[in-house]
Amino acid sequence: MEVKTWPSFAVVVDPKEIDRLFGKDSPYNLSSQYASLHISEDGSYDISARIGEELRKGGPRKDNFVKVAGSINSIFVAKIRIGDSERGKSHGYRAITLVVPPITKAFLLGIKKHVRSSSDTVISDKEKSKLKRIVDMLEKDAN
Repeated sequence: MEVKTWPSFAVVVDPKEIDRLFGKDSPYNLSSQYASLHISEDGSYDISARIGEELRKGGPRKDNFVKVAGSINSIFVAKIRIGDSERGKSHGYRAITLVVPPITKAFLLGIKKHVRSSSDTVISDKEKSKLKRIVDMLEKDAN
């Protein structure tokens, strides 16, 4: 599997901005997820930095960076494994991230806490369908 790398990305993690941009099209409510996971504004900056670092390392990569929708050579959605500052990656988060390489921007659409032996971080077919629609919409607008 070939790994594609990118330069630095601006990662948007502000729930209000994500809602303004993707609203009903996103299968996630980032504000609710932040609240249920007790993620503060400072915590969101840390998440932004961690997503940016994983994008610089490139992808896809076995367990750390899995493409969910779209093309790795264009606009795509990835499930990115990021660490919890206190407990590491295995007890960290899975960041559902829209990646737009042509403008070096990424958008955190959703975040899930990883718990061993749990299916909570699995992306459902319904979620995948909505994520694919977002990618298709953006690719159509880009052309």
